[in-house]
Amino acid sequence: DRLRSRGLGDVYKRQELWMRKLEKEQLREALEHLPPVRSRRIYAYFMLGMKMVGTARIEGVSRTSVSQSIRSGLKNLKRYFKQTEME
Repeated sequence: DRLRSRGLGDVYKRQELWMRKLEKEQLREALEHLPPVRSRRIYAYFMLGMKMVGTARIEGVSRTSVSQSIRSGLKNLKRYFKQTEME
């Protein structure tokens, strides 16, 4: 029994890793449908874990600008995912 549960645990871990990879691939594909600035900022914030202040400093813009860009990009991503679900 113990060996079986370990085996299932490994299967679940592999499946979880596969799902995460799939989600990342879907996100990358969706980001390609955004303007480059929004895509880059969303990627930096969510995938790289950069703070908005850091992104703003690197790009020479205000934190508010980065925040609004990310918010707008997320709305666009939401529409994109809704649209792809309907297809």
